[in-house]
Amino acid sequence: EVTVSLYELEITVEVTVESFQPVGRSTLTFTGKGTDTDVQGDWVYIAAGSGGVHLVDVSDKDNPFIESSYAAATGAIDVKVSGDHLYVARGLKGIDILDVSDKANPTLLANYPSSGSATELAIDNGLLFIANGAGGLEIIDVSEPVTPISVSVLDGMSTVLGVDAQGDRAVVVNSSSMIVIDISDPASPLRLGSINIGNLRAVVMNGDYAYVACYTCGYKVINISDPMSPQIVGSDSRFYPTD
Repeated sequence: EVTVSLYELEITVEVTVESFQPVGRSTLTFTGKGTDTDVQGDWVYIAAGSGGVHLVDVSDKDNPFIESSYAAATGAIDVKVSGDHLYVARGLKGIDILDVSDKANPTLLANYPSSGSATELAIDNGLLFIANGAGGLEIIDVSEPVTPISVSVLDGMSTVLGVDAQGDRAVVVNSSSMIVIDISDPASPLRLGSINIGNLRAVVMNGDYAYVACYTCGYKVINISDPMSPQIVGSDSRFYPTD
């Protein structure tokens, strides 16, 4: 809605924004090279490679500041937050699980040695899904974060670079294709349909749609309502997204 006023006259009209030019509001410098982020409420969690993980207070959007940092010795590649717990992908060093209930003092609860090189994470319903490179897709139970438990590993999908999960389905990408996985039984995930795209870097899903970043081919929207036959229904190749 837009309200237009002139002296004592005022009227409110409904408008539809079809396009806009985003403008940066503030910036933040930090140690390391940002590789990924996750957001929960007024907090942004930054995976910063050799700089570890930074916990950033953005309650004042014009003046974000780093509340604390966690040193991941071999580098932080991806982060996912759920409640008071933060999950950090550290490549061949697996997954660090942190308690972030005290934002000024993140503490390590456990390290989980994943089946490959942990590069991207997704979390849903107490399960952590790990894109493990050549180690495939790994599912671990993190309902008790201090004692993570391996549930299953699904390999044979080349080098898994990205993952997302929701309900009874997961999607993964390797460098050339996106694959739909049935996770209704997390202990026995089943590979369903796939679609070849090329130059894939990352994937997220929402309901019956998956969105893939495929760098030189832009991004593509894929309908996965029929998981055996995913179909491209939208795309934009005007930029080179990596996430």
